[in-house]
Amino acid sequence: MALRRASKILLVNWNSADWQLISPLLDAGQMPCLNRLVNRGTKGDLAGEFPLVSPLLRISLATGHRADRHQILGFTEPDPTTGRLRPVGSPSRKVKALWNILSQQDFRTHVIGWFASHPAEQINGVCVSDLFAKAPITPGVPWPMSPGTIHPDRLQETLAGFRLGMADLISDQLLPFVPRAAEIDQQRDPRLGLLATCLAKCATVHAAATWALEHEPWDFAAISYDLLDQLGHLFMPFHPPRREGISEADYEIYRDVMTAACRFLDMTLDRLLHLAGPEVTVLVVSDHGFHCGEGRPQGLQRESMDMASAWNRPYGLFCAAGPGILQDELIHGASILDVTPTILTLFGLPVGEDMPGRPLLASFEDPTPALPQKGSDPLKPGEGQTPFEAKSPTQPERIPSWENVIGTGGMWPPGYEEDPWETRMALDQLAALGYIEPPQSGEDQSLTESRLHQQFNLARVHIGAGCPAEAILPLEELHREFPAEAMYSLLLASCHIGCRQHDVARVLLDDVLQTQPNHQGVLLMYAEVCLSQNQPQAALSWLTRAESLAGRSETTMNWIGRAKLMLRRPAEAEAEFTDAIERNAQNPHAHLGLALARLDLDRPQEAAEAALAAVGLNHFLPRGHLALGIALAKMGRFEPAVQALRIGLSQDPNLPMAQAWLDAIDKKRAQRQRFEIPLFSSETRPEEPLA
Repeated sequence: MALRRASKILLVNWNSADWQLISPLLDAGQMPCLNRLVNRGTKGDLAGEFPLVSPLLRISLATGHRADRHQILGFTEPDPTTGRLRPVGSPSRKVKALWNILSQQDFRTHVIGWFASHPAEQINGVCVSDLFAKAPITPGVPWPMSPGTIHPDRLQETLAGFRLGMADLISDQLLPFVPRAAEIDQQRDPRLGLLATCLAKCATVHAAATWALEHEPWDFAAISYDLLDQLGHLFMPFHPPRREGISEADYEIYRDVMTAACRFLDMTLDRLLHLAGPEVTVLVVSDHGFHCGEGRPQGLQRESMDMASAWNRPYGLFCAAGPGILQDELIHGASILDVTPTILTLFGLPVGEDMPGRPLLASFEDPTPALPQKGSDPLKPGEGQTPFEAKSPTQPERIPSWENVIGTGGMWPPGYEEDPWETRMALDQLAALGYIEPPQSGEDQSLTESRLHQQFNLARVHIGAGCPAEAILPLEELHREFPAEAMYSLLLASCHIGCRQHDVARVLLDDVLQTQPNHQGVLLMYAEVCLSQNQPQAALSWLTRAESLAGRSETTMNWIGRAKLMLRRPAEAEAEFTDAIERNAQNPHAHLGLALARLDLDRPQEAAEAALAAVGLNHFLPRGHLALGIALAKMGRFEPAVQALRIGLSQDPNLPMAQAWLDAIDKKRAQRQRFEIPLFSSETRPEEPLA
């Protein structure tokens, strides 16, 4: 086994936590525990995966695999044995989670409240499934604790007493969240009851977690709190500042809920760290963020799962602290797929070659690449180094796949069937909180909707992984079944464009345009076809039409910038990308476009800065590493350029320009002379969409 850097690891998932919401509270001293953790550790954004659907992301975070591998594709699924609708659970997951891998290696492991963990897996430690805290929405309904909720069975009676329902909370416990609760007519407004339900669930998870940490030996513990996600969909519309369409009365009553929820989670973290002790390495993460400012969707209620996802931001949070972790440092380019490899590396275990993420070595004291000194120009020689100029860190040990290691680590074999009462109760709660549509009296419609969501999400996972060809089959099936659904047609057209099947894409777009001539998505897709066929002027015509209908947007700015790059008008492209970044500084594709424009303007240092910003937001951006490598090579910094180009080529082997620059550097770096390779050509035209 390789070097073990952590004796104990505590992984805390605050689902939907977002630095945009939390940073002002840190500055105001309202989350002192997390603030102490940030000051003695590393922090950064944690990029989610497309699509931003919470159930997929939470399992990706815990497994290191995308949803096409782990096969959790929504909140519900058809039961393969009975055909009935059921919530996804531990038997639905097709790969090992962290707790399974660690159990196989004799680590004492606890997992509490993680999504899709019922029935509790028989791991080497304590497993409390997510069903443990799901109380009935209706007060007074019996709530027996079913077999399979807790492993080991000997803890059933002990932990049963920790469960709380909404009726167990007293009014004083709700006042920090809703100080004016007495003004609410609960016969007409059910939100106070839903708040109590969410708080009771969070308190139940926390009680089980603290008991397990205090009374059962452990090396690794994973605890998941869903409070911010559940309350966010109910109360984020009322978070300051007040938006148009929100009544002043509702705003004054519910404006404090999200701030109070963050402070409550901070107190739970303080207790966990007290029990864990000073030797623990702690990671606080979230699988995605949540819109809390101007980017919030309009409307109060979530009309569908797609509306639910519209609230999700692509960047959650990452914070790590403890022995062996750098102090008061920022980390860039982290992804939810990096969490599992990082924990395996901290424990001295190999990372699976089939895991697309990588250990976040930049957060480790030893080894770690040297970082630029604070306040210095990260690209100015003599005043700091880029991450690519530092000494190469020790590479983690790797094995082909943890799925090939003998032993299940507590995973359930296929064929598990849930109790019908448990299933109905779980479905009712998911519907009450808005995660799924209310189950129909006859289940055919609910089963159909579940199947469609799974198929649609699988296609989007393939697209997000850069595999459009694999998304075509499921999208074709959806398109045949629902030919009038523009969303399926547009995604299918995008996949055909990615496969350079432009004629097929145009047929699909023409069909949509006949019925929806002003559909902005169709106009943007026509522009993508033109760009893919090296027709930037035609693309600009479509983009201009899209802007005339819907106004300038971050998306159209990116596309217009790309078209102007291809027209060799880099100064105009730079202006477009700069405007897009002003709209959203966390758009990696806008930073990439800015890097390409500045390369064309022969400003390589500024191009390198923009490329670093792009890969700092999204490490899995092959053309970002390509642009960085080109910029560094133009500056005569050949060694870091080679490393950047090799990263880009490793992420996308079909990147001919990266290999061309590597070959040129190999020939030229002995002379240390400037040299040029055309940025674009008919063979190396940028293929990745910038929007």
